[in-house]
Amino acid sequence: MPPPALFCKFCLAIDFFNLPTEDEDGHPHWPSIFLLRASAVICSLCKLLLAAGEQRAEDSKPRDGHIQGGWIAEMAMGGDRPFTGRDKDRWVHAMLGPEGSDKSVMEIDRGGVYMPDVVLPPEVASNRVVRDNQKSHFTESSNSEKTIRPWIYGSWYLPDDWRPSKEKVFSHLIGIGVRFSAGPAPDIQKNEKGKYTMSYLGTYIRVCTNDRTRFSAVVPGRLRERDSSSDVAVQRLRNWISWCDDNHPCSPATVDDPPLPTRVLDLRKPGDELRTITLLESGGKHGRYVALSHCWGKSPRTVLTSKTLEDLKNPGIAISYLPKTFRDAVQITRKLRVRYLWIDSFCILQDSVIDWEEEATKMADVYRNSYITISASDSKDSFAGCFPSREATYIPPDLLSSGVIYGEGSFQATNAKKLYRISTFGRSFDPLYTAHLSTRAWTLQERLLSPRTIHFARDQMYWECRYNLIVEDGALFAPSFFSTDLLLDSQKIEFEEHGMQGLGKSLVEGDWPDTGRPCGRWRGGWLAHIADFCQRNLTNEQDKLSALSGIAKFIAQKTGDQYLAGLWKNHLLEDLYWRTSGKGEDTVQAKYGFEPSIEGLKLCDIAKPKKYRAPTWSWASLDSHISFDALSFKHIVAEVIECRTIPAGVDTYGRVSSGVLKVKAPFFQVSPLSAAYIPWRKPGTPVQIRLPVLNDAASISVDDERFIPQPHSQISVGTANFDFAPTFPCFALFLDAANCLLLTLSKDQEYERIGIAQFCRPSLTRIKDRKVPEPRTLKREEINASLWDRITHMNLGVAGPRGTWGPITEEYEKRVVTIV
Repeated sequence: MPPPALFCKFCLAIDFFNLPTEDEDGHPHWPSIFLLRASAVICSLCKLLLAAGEQRAEDSKPRDGHIQGGWIAEMAMGGDRPFTGRDKDRWVHAMLGPEGSDKSVMEIDRGGVYMPDVVLPPEVASNRVVRDNQKSHFTESSNSEKTIRPWIYGSWYLPDDWRPSKEKVFSHLIGIGVRFSAGPAPDIQKNEKGKYTMSYLGTYIRVCTNDRTRFSAVVPGRLRERDSSSDVAVQRLRNWISWCDDNHPCSPATVDDPPLPTRVLDLRKPGDELRTITLLESGGKHGRYVALSHCWGKSPRTVLTSKTLEDLKNPGIAISYLPKTFRDAVQITRKLRVRYLWIDSFCILQDSVIDWEEEATKMADVYRNSYITISASDSKDSFAGCFPSREATYIPPDLLSSGVIYGEGSFQATNAKKLYRISTFGRSFDPLYTAHLSTRAWTLQERLLSPRTIHFARDQMYWECRYNLIVEDGALFAPSFFSTDLLLDSQKIEFEEHGMQGLGKSLVEGDWPDTGRPCGRWRGGWLAHIADFCQRNLTNEQDKLSALSGIAKFIAQKTGDQYLAGLWKNHLLEDLYWRTSGKGEDTVQAKYGFEPSIEGLKLCDIAKPKKYRAPTWSWASLDSHISFDALSFKHIVAEVIECRTIPAGVDTYGRVSSGVLKVKAPFFQVSPLSAAYIPWRKPGTPVQIRLPVLNDAASISVDDERFIPQPHSQISVGTANFDFAPTFPCFALFLDAANCLLLTLSKDQEYERIGIAQFCRPSLTRIKDRKVPEPRTLKREEINASLWDRITHMNLGVAGPRGTWGPITEEYEKRVVTIV
């Protein structure tokens, strides 16, 4: 057992309840860094403060003239930018700037990263006053540890259950930081534009406490329980459930007892700690029950079969005979004072295909109606248990969420502090992504459908409901990727909200207009979940569609849409445009700032199932990581004539025996790229198509002086992503002006899908031995009228439609093609 911690007089004197924020004058500590360093030999907190201060000082050093990865807020004092919020206190916002950024974050309104509002000191209310008081507000230019001292501050956030109607609001102390300077004022600097900025580097020290201490009301951070079955851990779980019951309409079981599944394990009444449990055929009864999400691994000693059915009903099964994961689930359920428990291997007949398929159709209701779901997140089989052994040290999940992804969230003026939610000030991040259960295909819909889940992960417990993902150590995440609310909203988008959005401008030949990543059904929507699902593992390869039938049925019931072997009728064109991702794809910085893609490390093997599983136009027809590329729905040229599938069993959302898709669209033969042309630097196979001459034109006019002579004016260069090896001859069936499905002739004028491709309009830059036209001076009226369109190549007449690089227009002939 380690010796008790010793603290110096300055650490004992810290008033944690009233620590200033980083933008205020700091709380004084030791009179110098020299003395802090000496105290750190004995004082445990001084040791932490010294390390934090040194790291902060290192991070605050300018590199290439910029602070690296810091929190920056522009002080718009006396300038042309108005203050936001209250004039009296001069509130402004602070957001995390990208590493090496030379822009004030006040000029960036796209990030999803926030800090509490900044209260400027009264002394810096104008540029003149700041200039007159530089010494008191700028770090002294001294490196002496005897003249610079530590100043302590804290990070304060609003509690998650804050509501505007509440009379009294307590802020939460998340972390403690220290800066080294001669004076107490925050770091204020003057940038090259003459404006004053304040750099935020965070607090570096996370604050945690135990339950029911004098700090627990103010400090949300908690010390983890090494044993998740302990009384403290169980009480935390009860508190989470009670808090959710009182504040969130998550589970229907909190309002009324829902109908029980077909079969449940009866643990008897609360308090009846019997050594046996029995199987109950509910027969329409109602009641609260807990569901278990787990990995089977090796088959358990006993499962429900036609032979064991009656014995499990009476006399039942001894708890000691159950695999450890099931025993732990019984223990948790009883401690929560819930009578019924649902475990798939004990509640579905494992030797009956009919019962298995019938119960698969009810999977959505089983998890949606559960009181809570127990997730044995770290267990690799039924014998590992729900409570993994934990190391004494771990990496808190909020430390893994640093960084910025632009385009997420919005920047809005407010004069209130922000809630402490990880994904609102860091990158999108699922802390359970590396859990073993997240590698299994069946568990995706189990987590997604469950309104409330307790995850027993290797590092700690996680509570997940429709509104929050709470970590045992106090970290709080915003509603996660696994949200049926977000999923349903994305399934209800309008036609024009699909695919790429934006202004329709691009400076890089062949690249889509610079719109950022498409939203719609990518972020937390169907496409994102399918991409995740296809990276997970299945024991039985024929379960590909069955493992999603529960969530598919749920969506169909809520939206009225038709499910077609993993695709949706109302979103069929978007769902069709998927490709295999056997290798990672990276970008490299090239000349002039372009970033061509290159293929990276191998991700997976791409394989076909041994037996038929789905039509070739469905991602379920093969095994591979997949990704969805965005179409331009402003330039759609395809029309779905018919699409149908035939179920292979009683589950209409599960396995299929066949499927047919008929599409009317422009249709061209594809061939390998000729040596006369320069391929794109994109992952895939260089290919080309020959376009018919429109309007008997001998060439395609690009502008007054430049033109593409025949036959080059008919050659469109592209990149093909074949599912397997390149196959020729093949055909391009265009969905929009640039993107197409790749098909090969099967039989009887039916085609099979073998990949996708993207093509660019004919271009001089693709011709190897082209003649470069002489430069000329543009007339003023030409500059005003069309220079931007010429630079961005978005107005090229008959060479392609405006706003896309694609070569296909509505003028090209269409044909109806059948794909199986």
